[in-house]
Amino acid sequence: MNFNKQRGAFIYGIGYLEESDKYDPNDLGYNPVNNKRNIDVSASYRIFKPKSPKLTKIIFNGSLSMTRLYNPNVYTGSFWNYGTYFVSKKFNAAGVNFNGCLTNYKDYFEPRTWGKMYDYPYWQTLGAWFSSNYQKKVALDVGGNYTYVHQEEWNEFNYYFNPRFRLSDHLFIMPGWSHSFQINARGYAYPFGEPADTSVNGIIFGRRNRIDVTSSVSLDYNITNRMNITFRLRHYRSSVNYKSFYTLQDNGSLTEIAYTGLDSDGKSAYNINYNAFTIDMMYRWVFQPGSEINLVWKNSIFTSDEHVADGYFSNLRNTLANGPANSLSLKVIYWLDYQSIKKLVSKQKNA
Repeated sequence: MNFNKQRGAFIYGIGYLEESDKYDPNDLGYNPVNNKRNIDVSASYRIFKPKSPKLTKIIFNGSLSMTRLYNPNVYTGSFWNYGTYFVSKKFNAAGVNFNGCLTNYKDYFEPRTWGKMYDYPYWQTLGAWFSSNYQKKVALDVGGNYTYVHQEEWNEFNYYFNPRFRLSDHLFIMPGWSHSFQINARGYAYPFGEPADTSVNGIIFGRRNRIDVTSSVSLDYNITNRMNITFRLRHYRSSVNYKSFYTLQDNGSLTEIAYTGLDSDGKSAYNINYNAFTIDMMYRWVFQPGSEINLVWKNSIFTSDEHVADGYFSNLRNTLANGPANSLSLKVIYWLDYQSIKKLVSKQKNA
């Protein structure tokens, strides 16, 4: 449920979202969790005629939100967000954003156990971005964020770099690179191997370093205004390296324990190096309005191992050495105009 003022220099809105613990979060598309009550208020001030002769638009926006569980009906957190961005007369845009939480976040999902809660420390994030004019043959999207978590040595930061190349009126290429780091982050420890010591009682959390890398290439080739080919290659790598372990207390805090998390071979049962290498290529032909043929090729490789210290290219070679899974599918959509069929049948009856 939302109420918004959409016109004028000053706009604002208030919204409320409720999802029960019985709601299937994937009924209407992807939704990571259910069981929540969220309320938020937002406002923006828009300047469409700035005093600066180099700018065409300046926008300031902010929001406050509060979250609760649906069942049980308990408070989980309060958050704030502020941002501003500028658009130049050359259609380049840039912005900064700040956000964070007002109190510790009561996370009832991280422990993976009903009724348990992790008292996630409060945090603040600073980010900035730049996007150049897409009308140019070469354009660029670049940005990054830094998050300070109020927990000893816990830091997070990321950046992305996405150039865009319009080589002709028919061919468009966009490579991409993003890199994120979570240093000394705390979270639920899921064993990917078999720990030798299974005597620990309680829910185990870990202090870990997590590094995610996503590299991609997208290509769009328009053969005609009704026929085109799209190509998407994406390699995602996530490596997680554990440093120490804790048990979760009833009040949501963590208590460090003398637990190594090693398997019978003396290797970490929790460290993981995960890779997903995928290719999606589609030929699309709209042979008449509302009717089309789609021919799709998919190639995918998914691997998991303990080689968290491998370099990027060494890791990529090891990933590609695994056999891929390929699939080829054909979909035909044909639009039947009921009114045209009805007129044709009526005409034949009257003939």
